[in-house]
Amino acid sequence: MLANAPDLGKKHADFNAFFMLEHNINLNIEWLADDQGKPDMRYLQDTLPDAFAIINEAAALEKSALRPIPSLGEQGEQLMMFLTLQSRKMDILLSSILQQEDNPSHRYHSKQFGAAGCVVLSDNPIQVGTYAQLKMFIREEAAAIFCYAEVISCDLLPDSDVYQLRLLYTVIREMDQEVLVRCALHLQTQQLRARQQGSD
Repeated sequence: MLANAPDLGKKHADFNAFFMLEHNINLNIEWLADDQGKPDMRYLQDTLPDAFAIINEAAALEKSALRPIPSLGEQGEQLMMFLTLQSRKMDILLSSILQQEDNPSHRYHSKQFGAAGCVVLSDNPIQVGTYAQLKMFIREEAAAIFCYAEVISCDLLPDSDVYQLRLLYTVIREMDQEVLVRCALHLQTQQLRARQQGSD
């Protein structure tokens, strides 16, 4: 399953094409068997848990529904505030439901994540080219992502027995990639604000 050098070089370029945020999120990773083959979008749709389909489609509907409200003027602002609060309540409820999908026996933690891939730490080496099913839980944003990824590097960290894996998303829905972009940027803004407040 080991990729050849030109293919691997392109995968690393794809991995680095998007902004990566240093942030710890919970992931569930299930490694696919070598004989299972490369997952595709049909396979993702067949294996997508209902909870993951619901939360991100609900977020997309909410975004399109709120778009025209600012044109209503002052009344629109009050309505927007009310609907945003109601939306936040729903996000919290859905996030709580999604936490039930978080299986401790498959849990990993990210070192970085972005819209193209993530970096995770592992006690065991994983062969480059191995495919994985990912469930990503971004608790602060009440978001969760289900996708498939491929290991593009596995490096033993200096002076430790822990391996750093770089995972490139190979099958991901466009709406989920947009969620990752939005979450990474929002969390980065919060990190920058916290640093500024700490230095004041």
